Amino acid sequence: MNNGSNEIDILFNEAINIHKSGDLIASEKIYKKILKINDFNFYANHFLGTLLIQKKNFNDSIQFLNKAININPKYPETYNNLGYVFYLLENYKESKNYLEKAIYYNPQYSEAYNNLGNTFLKMNDYKLSEINYNKSIEINPLNFDAFNNLGNLLFYLQRFEESINVYKKSLSINPESTIAYKNIANIYYFEFNDFNNAIRYFQLAINHCSNNEVEILKVKLDESRKELDRNFILDKINQKSICAEVGVAYGNFSKRMYNKNPKELYLIDTWSHGGLSKFINKELINLNLQQMNKVYEDILNEYKDINSVNVLRKKSFDASLSFDNNYFDLIYIDASHIYNDVKSDLDSWFPKIKAYEPFCILICKQDVSGTFTFFISKLASKIFIFSILPAKKDTKFK
Repeated sequence: MNNGSNEIDILFNEAINIHKSGDLIASEKIYKKILKINDFNFYANHFLGTLLIQKKNFNDSIQFLNKAININPKYPETYNNLGYVFYLLENYKESKNYLEKAIYYNPQYSEAYNNLGNTFLKMNDYKLSEINYNKSIEINPLNFDAFNNLGNLLFYLQRFEESINVYKKSLSINPESTIAYKNIANIYYFEFNDFNNAIRYFQLAINHCSNNEVEILKVKLDESRKELDRNFILDKINQKSICAEVGVAYGNFSKRMYNKNPKELYLIDTWSHGGLSKFINKELINLNLQQMNKVYEDILNEYKDINSVNVLRKKSFDASLSFDNNYFDLIYIDASHIYNDVKSDLDSWFPKIKAYEPFCILICKQDVSGTFTFFISKLASKIFIFSILPAKKDTKFK
């Protein structure tokens, strides 16, 4: 240290240890005490500026870090920290300038390259972002953050296979990383429709996650299992098929049905208040009418120029009246899970199926009330769940 005072040395060591323990208030007081003794102590200015980043006091942080640079203009960590502050302030030009100075004074500074990659990403310069992430990894092959950031970039660029490979490398560094397992699972689920691998990686994410994330991941795991079950239905759709989905929700399965290129596809839902839920700030919230309107409008816009797809915002029974009997090749129902509603759906839609065609229904296994078992015991003798066998056309559901 520049000041040889024993008192400052003792105070500084105490401040560093307390800072590392996470007690920002106590360590801040000691850094300021050092600066009262010697206002030009480089390390006190540098670490106080760094601490103030953690407290999100960015203006004071910039003041102390700049003062540290005036005292010692060749210390790369100070430039890196200033670059990070300006990144958080969304001043990416200044962030870039300071991070490049950090690298100038230390060309082997892996973390500065990683931060510079983040800055270029925000500046929409994806090529330079990728170059800097790779440079960070080249210098430090154990830099987990750089691997994770590179994986995110490759995902954004729709280079999904490469993204998975990078995430898997990050897991070799930190096999406890929930985020890496979750990112891999999401790619398999949303991009590849590979639900076996999605199930595998969502389960791994659950095994390694904190309690406050478990419920969200369990929902994703159940959705993956549900999608895997629904592969059976997709196998029954061809280019001559006339199909309907009753209970569209966010339209995830609708996309998979549409990708089978049926002759006609009808998407039917009320999109009514409370009909859907999602996790907001890790809490499961029912969507209000305004939010449901947005879900409906998104689906409507997605298919607005596609003549083979019709989106009907109607109740199930009312929508069934729009079609003649023996019209559909396949109807998929995943709407209300209340017994009387299910019975009504079956009675309303079964006559619309062509003679000797499969009638496919999914009773949701996620219903926590026990109604799944009740439905099966009440209805199993009357319907074919995921069955290719023809049902009698005079069937009445009880």
